[in-house]
Amino acid sequence: MSRYSSILLFFITIVRVEAVTLTLPKEILGISGHPTTKGVYLGDGAITLSQQIDLIKGMNASWYRIDVHGDKDLDSLIPIARPKGVNLLPVFSAGFINRDLAQGDSPQTAYQKARALAFATVNQYKKEIHAWELANEEDVFSLVRKGRLAPQKNGNPAACFAEDKITWTCGDTRGTALDDYSPQPLGLTLAILKGLADGVRAADPEALRVINSAGFTHTGFFQHLEDNHVPYEIVGIHWYSEMGDLTCAGSALPCPATSSELNVVQTLQKITKGKRMWITEMNYAKDSDPNSQNEYLMATLKNYLQHSEKYPFDKIFIYELLDEPNKNGTEAHFGLVNVSRQRSGQYQVESMKPAYRFIKSL
Repeated sequence: MSRYSSILLFFITIVRVEAVTLTLPKEILGISGHPTTKGVYLGDGAITLSQQIDLIKGMNASWYRIDVHGDKDLDSLIPIARPKGVNLLPVFSAGFINRDLAQGDSPQTAYQKARALAFATVNQYKKEIHAWELANEEDVFSLVRKGRLAPQKNGNPAACFAEDKITWTCGDTRGTALDDYSPQPLGLTLAILKGLADGVRAADPEALRVINSAGFTHTGFFQHLEDNHVPYEIVGIHWYSEMGDLTCAGSALPCPATSSELNVVQTLQKITKGKRMWITEMNYAKDSDPNSQNEYLMATLKNYLQHSEKYPFDKIFIYELLDEPNKNGTEAHFGLVNVSRQRSGQYQVESMKPAYRFIKSL
């Protein structure tokens, strides 16, 4: 064999090994979107539901994570998604919790409302859907932050309390400690999550229930869930580029040898006694550059797939499917698909971003 042939064979072998390494396990990949809300996803001029499902299938993804507000939201989507092999992961709307707080509901009343909503919705769709996410990022709803009432049990500095000695005047707490959560909104949140969990189980005894957090170091929220016996099967993790790596929160890989940063995966495994983990949101979030998005997703997905012992995730959902030019800020460009808005108000798919093409290649 010639030297040229040897080099060529070596190159082909490396490419094949790399391709095998990055092959996605069956049904691991999902995409988040908002097909039950207005704007680019729903209504006059929106990208159609059929187009959305075709875009997801075009990436070889198997799941679509979506908002749900009641027991009719999925009537139009299920007949399109299911025949094309796309599973749905509905997320009960966070607005439900916020409305209850504004109304001044007691935890007991909020529990009953949440249970009734979950039972009616799951009962409607239990033949087609078997996993449900119980609201979204409700840890933030009760996290101690400026203006909220804070416990004084963990040595918080006196300078961070107002004259009443209970109102917090500093920035957001870290979220790792139990006392990093404000008692009144936490009590309401736990009641509603338990109501949603019980309603799902009453309607479908086999359904999986996911509870997520906004990510970073908010592990104390899951300790509250465990201590208060809120039933669920899967930990949902939201993790974005600015958070560092899940094994050393706040730091990029490689983790510093002397790092004291939190290993979020190990901490959650310990707190939840080994519950299954899904990444229910992830993406590049620093700016709108599609090449930076692609580099981040390539590196992160490769790391997750090659080191499953460190990142034991059954599912990985990328947020989100479409750009939302109707929004302001970085989130308007989170999509894997570039969308423009025409003068007529019609939204139009312009191109697949590099990250879309990368995921399609897996």
